[in-house]
Amino acid sequence: MFRNNRVRYSRWFALSLVLILAVGLVLAGCSRGGQDNSSSGGSTPSSSTPSGSAPAAPSGGSGSQGDSQGSAQDNRYGGTLKIVLSNPLADLGTPWIIRSVQDSVVASTALETLGKHDETGATIPHLAKSWHVDADNLTVTVQLQEGVKFHDGTDFDAEAVKWNLLMFRDKGRAEGAPIGDIEVTGKYSLVIKLNRWANSFVDQLFPFALMASPTAFEKNGGEGWMANNPVGTGPFKFSRWEKDVIVEFVKNEDYWQEGKPYLDKIEWHLFADSTTAESAMSTGQYDIYFNASSTTANALKNQFNVVILENGMGAVGTSMAPDSKKSSSPLSNVLVRKAISYAVDRQAIVDSLSYGYNIASDQWSVPGSWAYNDKVEVYTYNPEKAKQLLSEAGYANGFETTITYPVSQDLTNIYTAVQGYLADVGIRLNLVPVDNAKWQEMTATGGDWNGLLHSTFRVDNEVVFNMIRNLSKNGTHYRQTALPEDIEDLIAKANSAKSLEEKKEIIVQLNGEIFGREQASIPLYIAAPITLKSAKAHDDGLHRTYQSTWTPENAWKEK
Repeated sequence: MFRNNRVRYSRWFALSLVLILAVGLVLAGCSRGGQDNSSSGGSTPSSSTPSGSAPAAPSGGSGSQGDSQGSAQDNRYGGTLKIVLSNPLADLGTPWIIRSVQDSVVASTALETLGKHDETGATIPHLAKSWHVDADNLTVTVQLQEGVKFHDGTDFDAEAVKWNLLMFRDKGRAEGAPIGDIEVTGKYSLVIKLNRWANSFVDQLFPFALMASPTAFEKNGGEGWMANNPVGTGPFKFSRWEKDVIVEFVKNEDYWQEGKPYLDKIEWHLFADSTTAESAMSTGQYDIYFNASSTTANALKNQFNVVILENGMGAVGTSMAPDSKKSSSPLSNVLVRKAISYAVDRQAIVDSLSYGYNIASDQWSVPGSWAYNDKVEVYTYNPEKAKQLLSEAGYANGFETTITYPVSQDLTNIYTAVQGYLADVGIRLNLVPVDNAKWQEMTATGGDWNGLLHSTFRVDNEVVFNMIRNLSKNGTHYRQTALPEDIEDLIAKANSAKSLEEKKEIIVQLNGEIFGREQASIPLYIAAPITLKSAKAHDDGLHRTYQSTWTPENAWKEK
């Protein structure tokens, strides 16, 4: 179980690292001349060989990440899967704009990606049948599944993939994935040329870049229409979206994986908050509650199966982003940021508000994992130290600031606790909940805020991606947070490292510099991704391989 078990969680990270090292050993046995190999991820750097390949996907596409009970296959067909969400949705059809976990998961009912994750977090083929990474020549050669159609009847081919990837590049959403030119070499083959070597290019892009129909985009007026009308290649076609109530998808009879999908329909039911979602789920009318809070999981654990993403891949952490670029802000002073970190009792918040499901952390990595730096200043609860630092910073009498966050009872509970801890050291924290769209606007490129802003980070093997996306000058999130130039240089160095050993060493150093020296962001905890499931729901893949991905093509429901 994930719940408050650092040893086991760390073991998963260790396992993931061992698997990556195993891939590196396979790659090390291959020449640098571009020969294929049998690694599953292809993009993971090895200690001696920077290039890699992904194998062709087996016939029928990616396999089932199953939890079925061995029922006869004909019992899988038919029915409607009803899934509960307690967070609002913003965009379901414009891949380079989609940002939240819930938007991505709902959108992927209809939109698919070039790759998917397996249970170790490695990237495996999906719409891309295979790929070959050549670090020396800065290229990724991709072979696509043949005969795949978008829901509007147009071809999913190399031109469509080129269009989608260039949209990601040109819209600034290919963070850490330095796409240059893309050459179409055949109807189902293309070569992606990189501006510079990025050791995690495939892992950062292929499992996350949803593929949308270029024709539908151009024919119907672009982003405004696509946001509300996803047109992809997936197992289900978009049917309707009644805002804040329901999103409905119907079976794609022409899906490219033979015999799939099994269900007739998938419905995502939206509720205003976790409390109403919990009440709805308890009636037994719904099959799954995706991303349930720890409070809800604790309340309904005797009625539903509690599925926890045990490998931790894609788990979301909660942090507070300071407006440290503003010289007039108290938070521009590193001593103030450190004082706030010392003032908050993270472990007490986790124990009292998450029922032991979450993990307290003062870095964007799990304590005990390979990336966590335990050789630097660790911010254990110490209010006297916090007061001392505030006095040294010139704020002996404290100051007033705000924390802005998307409307959520769970977040209100968290930040009310933080408010109390900061009050004890003289900092008067005002809570400012805003709607989700407003919060996303504030976090995006060009966004602005005063004081602290609720921020999130992703936990997985690709730590550098989070640092690029959420802190670097080349990122797209939380742009009012300052990062010194020497740390920017370290991030770039980690992203261009050609061996796993070198990259690992730099990542540990980065955690020390960002959170030990600078406290550039103020982490609180890492949340356990939780899904509540009826005993009749099977093989959906939710919280099996990665936080934001699932397998709707394999999902079925007992009759």
